[in-house]
Amino acid sequence: MNSFALKATALVSLLFGLVPASTAAPRSKNGILCGRPKPTNGTTSLPPTPTTTEPCVVARDAFTSQTSASPGVVPTIAASQAYECLKSVPVHKEPAIRLLDELKPFLEWQSDQAFLKDPPSDYPYPPVDIFKELETIRSNLRENKYNGELEWQEDLFKNIVGKPHNGHLAYHPDLLTVPFEWVRPWALVSVSEDGTLLPVIKVLEDAISTSERSSHVVEINGINAATFIEGRVTGSSNTQDPDAGYNTMFFSRANKVGLEARGYFESGGRERFFYPGNTTSLTFANGTRVERPNIAKFHYGPYDWTNVVDADTMHKEFCRGAYNTGSPRVAASGGKLIRRTTTPNSIYSYPKAPILLARRQDESNNIDGYPEPVLITDDHAVSGYFIDEPGFEDVAVLVILSFSSYFVSFQNTIQDFFAEAVNAGKTKLIVDLQANGGGTILQGYDTFRQIFPDIVQDGPSRWRSSSSFNALSQTFSPLCANYTPKVDYQELDHACTGVNNWRNDLNATNGRFTSYTDKFGPVTASGDSYTNYMQWDPANLVLTRQAFDTDITGYGHRKNFTRPFGGPENIVMLYDGS
Repeated sequence: MNSFALKATALVSLLFGLVPASTAAPRSKNGILCGRPKPTNGTTSLPPTPTTTEPCVVARDAFTSQTSASPGVVPTIAASQAYECLKSVPVHKEPAIRLLDELKPFLEWQSDQAFLKDPPSDYPYPPVDIFKELETIRSNLRENKYNGELEWQEDLFKNIVGKPHNGHLAYHPDLLTVPFEWVRPWALVSVSEDGTLLPVIKVLEDAISTSERSSHVVEINGINAATFIEGRVTGSSNTQDPDAGYNTMFFSRANKVGLEARGYFESGGRERFFYPGNTTSLTFANGTRVERPNIAKFHYGPYDWTNVVDADTMHKEFCRGAYNTGSPRVAASGGKLIRRTTTPNSIYSYPKAPILLARRQDESNNIDGYPEPVLITDDHAVSGYFIDEPGFEDVAVLVILSFSSYFVSFQNTIQDFFAEAVNAGKTKLIVDLQANGGGTILQGYDTFRQIFPDIVQDGPSRWRSSSSFNALSQTFSPLCANYTPKVDYQELDHACTGVNNWRNDLNATNGRFTSYTDKFGPVTASGDSYTNYMQWDPANLVLTRQAFDTDITGYGHRKNFTRPFGGPENIVMLYDGS
């Protein structure tokens, strides 16, 4: 028994790092970890000078010259030049096949794969079998059907990431997504010209111009404009609803702040990794046609373009996982030795501003395009407003752009805003969730319980019974037999307060599970195996006070709240599907 405990504890340490929640590395909204410094061997040497006809050398020279002349400015290159560089990299078949094989246990965790293969009749997208797609790509690699490294990585991205339309299923192939992202020359907006007519598609700058009414877009690249946008949504959107995906393609004030994009037609989202061609043309209702070049933005990150002297060294620099054997390696690069550590796990385009805490209205922290807030968090995740227009004097607006804010500030700002709204005589509430990409589910629970403190939230979910999920459950559940959650950090907190301990979580009726089988089943649905339904336990001190320095409203010291706006008839939720 002692031997088992030691081995299991070691496994927990490997999987979870066993660090206090307060020291965990922060994640960005899309789930990609923040970057780390570029590895270096402490020496610098110039690469050999190749012919400038090498497409990746053209890209390298563009990057180095622009970063030297304008440090801190994101360098760019013509879309076609970036694409030629990526296309020039030959297929590295064996590491590609190894990657596909290693993706299988990762994809086994995807809970809806059986439903994606055979979706309900009203599902708006075509069915997709992600494992069949994976096997097709593997077979194509074996039979040498791909002309280059980029081609099979595009295939992987389109079929495994694009077709499932699931924001929580993501894999970013390195050559496709690490060096560049594509940008079109226009941001578009879908807008009704008088507030009553059906929306039309316009160039953003035309829509906000104070000059006479401009013409709207009827075709993009010779295709009906709405049809073109819908096609991009079908190919790349990470939302399960086409209308939600359609919304993300256009500019809105919320998208600019919440998604950090002026609409995914111009840039951003998964669309940024689909080559848009060298140019984009717009045809307007008045017959005018305009064509402009697309560009590629370089990614900053732990990569060194000076190591690139040809297509082969392009692969070595940006596809490091193909060479990673779990220990530092030495790779030849045009006669230069480059020592590698592990594969970088991040890509990003520009430095992010630091996220601070909360701030009062009188400290001037407005969101661009939004009115003056009554209260706002410093990271702009939460803000509150009063509408004083005639007929709306009793309305308050709570804007939540993210559930990834600092928890105490998030919670206090909402609580203080509701108190000020009640004192100001506001009896109705608009909850604006446009462009909210999610985050910590418990922040959603807390918001709900501040509005309806007397209603216990309902949020059942279930996990697919994959072999690795079951192995973890069979390991952690015995290990946690005598575990008791405490506010003070303990070695087994991560393992025993996770899903794989049958004693943790609540069942579908907010009760306790009675056995391993009671929680993990398995039960069958659509020919696949799943756990029983389970829910978060907001009373768990490790999940709340230890992790967030507070209790969830409705639990612990945050009980005995009253409804600030009465019943649901006084509340409207504004939601765009993000």
